[in-house]
Amino acid sequence: MNFILAYLIGHRKDEGFILYGAIAAVAFLIDPMTSALFYLLAFLGLTAFNIKQKRWARGFYQLLAALLGFFTRLLSNWLYHRFESDFWLCH
Repeated sequence: MNFILAYLIGHRKDEGFILYGAIAAVAFLIDPMTSALFYLLAFLGLTAFNIKQKRWARGFYQLLAALLGFFTRLLSNWLYHRFESDFWLCH
């Protein structure tokens, strides 16, 4: 939530949404329902902010950056568990 507030004030840049998406993935792994609700509300708030500011392209870029971070984190978690089990089976 601090990231969103800092972004709305102007203290954060758009590139931070990659990290924001990665943190969302970690939160989703811990508590899927609560984090899905929180990030849905954050998405709606950011969408409204970007529409009000007439920043359609920035809003789309932020969505893509957050999705990149989210899916990268989920993929890295899956790969870690996949190869960790293979490693332990070999030794």
